[in-house]
Amino acid sequence: MTHATTAVNPALPVPSPEDLAGDLVQPGHPLFGIVWVNPHRMSGTPCFTGTRVPVQSLFDHLESGDSLEDLSRRFLRCNA
Repeated sequence: MTHATTAVNPALPVPSPEDLAGDLVQPGHPLFGIVWVNPHRMSGTPCFTGTRVPVQSLFDHLESGDSLEDLSRRFLRCNA
């Protein structure tokens, strides 16, 4: 079985092989380049790749009425 390659968002930091050591989302996984999960990083909380921003924060902000545009501006500013 082959997997499509997921393009990594160029605005996000590209993790090094050392960053990916022990990560549960490895190349070939559909979420690779989007989400990383490592028991030694943020206690295993799923985060956006190259960050310590939990994926859950996206859902929390959307639920509270924030727009994707607002989130994108804040998120990209935090990683600039």
